[in-house]
Amino acid sequence: MEKFEIYLDTKITMWTRSSNVIEAESLEEATKIAIEKYESGNYFDDFDTGCEYEHLYESEEQMSVEENGGNATEELYVEGVLIKTNVK
Repeated sequence: MEKFEIYLDTKITMWTRSSNVIEAESLEEATKIAIEKYESGNYFDDFDTGCEYEHLYESEEQMSVEENGGNATEELYVEGVLIKTNVK
């Protein structure tokens, strides 16, 4: 009997966390700096050290077809060939 590789790809949503350290005279000043960096789109710029980045796996949720604009969120493959999705 032959063996065939099958796999199911599933699209998910998941939160990630980027963290770093801000030097400031007070919590209020650190809060102001953090908000300014975030709102300017430069959250990751101008830090003296690199940001740490992690996936928050406990926040993982399967994405629905509706949330994905009507596109598939599950794809079934046999030997690398797409054979079925969850889009009707």
